[in-house]
Amino acid sequence: MIILSREESVAGSSPKLPPAICGTLPVLGITGHRRGKLPHEEDKFNALKNAVYYHLDCRLQEGFRSFLTGLAGGTDYIATVYLAKKRREFPDVKIFGIQPFPDYEKFFEMHYKKIALLNEMKCAVDDIIILSGEYSKKESFYTRNRFIAKYSDAILAVCGNSTHSGSANTLRYAREFHVPYCRIEPNPKVFYIPEPQDWCVEYVKDSGNIFRKYS
Repeated sequence: MIILSREESVAGSSPKLPPAICGTLPVLGITGHRRGKLPHEEDKFNALKNAVYYHLDCRLQEGFRSFLTGLAGGTDYIATVYLAKKRREFPDVKIFGIQPFPDYEKFFEMHYKKIALLNEMKCAVDDIIILSGEYSKKESFYTRNRFIAKYSDAILAVCGNSTHSGSANTLRYAREFHVPYCRIEPNPKVFYIPEPQDWCVEYVKDSGNIFRKYS
């Protein structure tokens, strides 16, 4: 567990951060909607999960080994649990949970009603970086989103194209830092359930990025 001061949290910089985050290897940030904004029908929800798994597999094949997750329900949970299982195939995978404030457990239980999900994610990650935000303040989540964008070489997002969501906030920071991202549309307007590789996605890349994975 790594606890950052308020100054370190806001600046998004600290000598305490491990090399797996601030080193030379590429880092993938993960963001996305909570469970309530993902498909309610079980078959569509499972298909969306398979699409997320497909894109995570692609990133693993491209060399990503460090992953940042915001420890929220929904997308973060789906990705974190899957990446933990992939350690059997990729033992060098490192997962870091970015916690927006110290008493996050209380917030999680109040909003998601299933503290077991957070406990499962905490068991799955290699380390937790606790930012010094204030309980349940929007600014605390913005600071977490900015941290994820700043230390990512690419971002995988599962969210709609609305500008009013935490994931949209993360993608705004990604554009600010010239970080390429792949946005998976959680509720595509189609009359069939797409295969994982055919799911509706949006790729946004920065011409100055050196990684070929989004070219």
